[in-house]
Amino acid sequence: MRMTESIARREFLKRAGLVTAGAAFFPGRFLQKLAAGEAQAPEPAPVDAKETLDALLDTYRKHTLSGLRAGGSGGGNHIPMVLIALYRMGGSAEQMRRYVRLFNLQPEAAKPIDASWKDKITLENWQRHLGRGDFHGFIDFFERWVQATSLETVLKESVPFLIRRSNAGAYHPLLRLGYAIDYGDREEIVHSLAGWAGGSPSPDFDIQAPPVAPDALLSEITQKMSDFRLGPSGGIEDSAKQVYAQKAFYESLKPVRVPDTNPMERISEIIMEAFTQTKDFTLLHAVTSCQAVRLMVPYLRFPQESLSWYWHSVCANYLVVSKEHPRFGKDSVTGGSPGWKELLLQAAASDVSNVSVYEHRVKLVYSCWLDSQHYKRDRYLALAARGWSS
Repeated sequence: MRMTESIARREFLKRAGLVTAGAAFFPGRFLQKLAAGEAQAPEPAPVDAKETLDALLDTYRKHTLSGLRAGGSGGGNHIPMVLIALYRMGGSAEQMRRYVRLFNLQPEAAKPIDASWKDKITLENWQRHLGRGDFHGFIDFFERWVQATSLETVLKESVPFLIRRSNAGAYHPLLRLGYAIDYGDREEIVHSLAGWAGGSPSPDFDIQAPPVAPDALLSEITQKMSDFRLGPSGGIEDSAKQVYAQKAFYESLKPVRVPDTNPMERISEIIMEAFTQTKDFTLLHAVTSCQAVRLMVPYLRFPQESLSWYWHSVCANYLVVSKEHPRFGKDSVTGGSPGWKELLLQAAASDVSNVSVYEHRVKLVYSCWLDSQHYKRDRYLALAARGWSS
């Protein structure tokens, strides 16, 4: 991009109120496209909606420093993602507050980060600390790293390592970072990175092996593990770990071939087709995580290697679903869906009495909307309107 184009884009965002004096600006991928005239947003949310979003995100982050659970579905781990989705979908400040009132947030109980008694996380040792669950220590580390360099530098250096932990927390740490990048919030990005750093990695594989098409690898794994039987499971991550432990699985892993341009295109299509055939809850997370990973592609130094780690986690989850639903439906999507604007507002305003249904509906609609704009696939609208079987 020429210098004059960069300045013009920055001036556009400044006039739109997206850059504040003295603050390091980090635009979300959507905001970059919006500034370039390459994307369309719904009706702009009122100013009070953004102020409410920022205040509630801050409240949630402070609560996580208290060591308390938020209560509600998943201990409140969906809160930042749902809030950002609501804002981007045109939701109101009251809809955001209505949702957060379902949880027992106690930001006043937040404790200052004190990692003095631990081995301090540094640029030299941070990779050795991955997977140890030192959330507070990683917040301190990533904040120092960002201050010393920039958000872009930190993302380019950290995401290629973190994506090896794609399935950690049932994709939620990965998802949260994707939402944070889309919104462009520095603190939210730092907390997202810190949360992801505590996850467990996928099995290793030979990155020098000849790459194969993602659908070919999925087919090979499915065939080789036809005798696999899933044991009692505690959820998405636990089920995938059962697959990871199988010799036939990790010996089948290879790099996947991705195009230089739009490297997530075929992967996203396979995931979309799989979710079309079943309303499975696990594949809903594959759809939403796919959209989040797409926003991380600019920070992947070697996309083929990084996306292979992610695809291996999807293959594991697909295998679990195939065992739970031996016969995938041919096509359970019907026509007659409302338009995107109506659907976005409907999802934001829907009933919150079943908090898990509400959270996953909002996230699914949001992810399908963004990927529909990117890939120009009409199917996403029908998928978002259909939902899933809870």
